[in-house]
Order: sequence, then structure tokens, then C-alpha cells
Amino acid sequence: MCRQIRLAADNGCNCAAVKPIYKSVQRGKKCSGIKLTTILITGVTSCSGRHAVQYLRRKIDIQIHGTARIAADLDGLTDCHRCDFLNPDEIYRVVQHVKPDQVLHLAASSDPSNAGALVQTNIAGTLNLLEACQQTNRKVDVLLVGSAAGFGEMRDDETGLAGDRVCKPVSLYGVSRETQLELGRISEGQNGLRILLCRTFNLIGPGISDRYVPMALATRIANALRDGVHELELRDMNSVRDFVDVRDAVAAYFAIMEHGRTGYAYSVGRGEPVTIERLAGILAEEQGGAIRFKSEARKDITSRTGINRSVADSFELQKDTGWSPQFTLAESVRDMLAHDSFQSNRQNTAV
Repeated sequence: MCRQIRLAADNGCNCAAVKPIYKSVQRGKKCSGIKLTTILITGVTSCSGRHAVQYLRRKIDIQIHGTARIAADLDGLTDCHRCDFLNPDEIYRVVQHVKPDQVLHLAASSDPSNAGALVQTNIAGTLNLLEACQQTNRKVDVLLVGSAAGFGEMRDDETGLAGDRVCKPVSLYGVSRETQLELGRISEGQNGLRILLCRTFNLIGPGISDRYVPMALATRIANALRDGVHELELRDMNSVRDFVDVRDAVAAYFAIMEHGRTGYAYSVGRGEPVTIERLAGILAEEQGGAIRFKSEARKDITSRTGINRSVADSFELQKDTGWSPQFTLAESVRDMLAHDSFQSNRQNTAV
């Protein structure tokens, strides 16, 4: 979606003639002359899931179903199904009930301290979903969203990580996310399944949680400024990451589902290397403060990914789908800081 159209939609630009049809589709009712596409979003209450619903609710020919551990009432969602992905019977019942044409698989565990959850949710849960989709005996497009952690460390001579690059994950988290994609590869074509793949780089933007570096760092800086602290220690401050806006990532997911090719794992990122120190400086500047940053001395905390440098090469994604990032890093930071989730975090977290 071009930036002008996106901004118009975000500002509520909707003609009166469209509104009644749009609302009826959102309630899951069929409209005369419109063939509805049914989409199932797993992990729909996650930040990416909520943005996916917001992205889709602009369309008039979509029924949106979601899964979550705790059912939630989200604006634009036809139904939210309570579902434990470790229970294959529950997944089967949801898939048989929804009968999705497309599945966006976002449900995943990212906690490095819980090895069991990484293996069970990311691997067993994905397998359960794929088997449930196979048992529908109908054509279903499934996008498995992996992680850049699956690539492992970049070599010194690499400027970006593309889908044809050999993956060597260096953490259990990276292994679990990469295994998701491998399960998709072996499921491709079985009983009508069309499997699409991608690896998403570091998310930033409105609504992300403090499990992500940008929000955690923004909250620390906000509290430091509030308390008059002028120096902060940063862990891995020289590490390089590729921060992609969650709204751009969601747009990429649906571009892949519409135009992507099977067998290739697209890299979803902006392609811009950013150090943690630079990100911290932008966050401090946007909050109107000046803070000095120095490298944290502690070495006893295990990184979720174990990677020092990670930057996307999204050429194939742009070539095949026409997708391109619409938000600059500065815009992503400003929108993240303006979101309610940041305001809540800064009130509840101390330095």
C-alpha cells in the first residue's frame, strides 16, 4: 500500500457507501456479490497480530479469525478462539470450524530462559497447526513467520542476509524458529497446503512490548530522565541490528501471501544497520534529554539470539511482491513513544 493511501486509511478516510458493507463483513456476514476470504491469525493478541487485524479490517471481502491463549474482543475480528497450540485436538477443532483460506502464523515463544516453551510452542505447536491444516483436505495458504535469529551471526564480508543464505543459528531460540520453517518446507504441497516463509528482523513501532529492545530501552531512558540520571550502561551497545516497523512487517506478510513464491524464506527488514548505541541516542533525543551511554560490564546474561550483527537483504521480497518499508526509523520511534503501551511502561518501571 502506498504511503498516501495508508495515511488516508489511518485518518479514517471512508466513503459512506462503503461503511455498511465493511461493518457487515466484520461481523462475519456474507454480502451479496462479494466472495469472502477467511484468514486465521494465530497469536492475534500479540502486537503483530493486532496490527494485522488493523491492516485487514480496511478490506471488505475478509473474515478475520484469531487464536489466543486468552480470548479477546478486538475491533475488526470476526471471532477470537481460545487455543493451546500444544493441544492438537484444540487446534484441529479451531481449524475445522474456521475453514481458513489463509493462515498467518504468529504464535511463538521468545523467552530464552524457558527452553521447554521454545521447543514446545515454536516446534510442536507449528507442527500441530500444519497437521490440522492438512486434515481440512482443502487449499490453504500458510505463512510461517520465522526470525532473523535463524540466520546466526553475519560474516565480516556480508552486508545483508537473504533467504538463500546458509543458516547457522547460535541459540536455542534461533534453532526453534528455524525449525518452524523446515517443518513448513516438508509440508509444502501436502493435502493442498501452500507454505510461504519469511524471517523477520527486529521489530519497532507502536504497541511493541518491553520484551523488545526498543521499548525496554525507551522505558529505561524515560525513567532515567525522570530521575535526573545522566549516564546509563547499555548491554551490547555496539551490536548492530535491523529495526523494521511492525506495521511494515505486517504489510510484508500479506504481500508475501499474495505474491510470494514457495520454498523461499523472505527477509523482512529495512536493510539499515543500526547500533544499539545509536538507537539509544535517538530514543533519548526524541524524549528531550541528553544521556551518556557506556558499555555494561555484566557478562552473565545470555542473549536471546547470541548474535552481534544482523541486517536484512530484502531485495527478493521487494522484487517479488513490490513491498518496501514506509516508515523511517525516526517515525517508528516517535510512534512507539506516543503509544499507550509506552506511557504505561514508563509509569510502572523504574531504572
